[in-house]
Amino acid sequence: MPTSTDKLKTMSLSEIMTEYPQAEPVLTKYGLAAYAKTETAKHENLQASVLVHSIDLDTLMNELVRVISG
Repeated sequence: MPTSTDKLKTMSLSEIMTEYPQAEPVLTKYGLAAYAKTETAKHENLQASVLVHSIDLDTLMNELVRVISG
């Protein structure tokens, strides 16, 4: 688990999927798992990715933290 949700927000989607494979279903639900494999996604953090895709950051963060925490 990241030391804070702030750290998670600064990670790229591919970093999240690598470090926390259990997060993939959540990212898939929001259409971000496939996007994580693109070159563009490698250069932006989670916060930027959700902004580009019009996803509510708080909702996604709650779900990610829940699955990452186990």
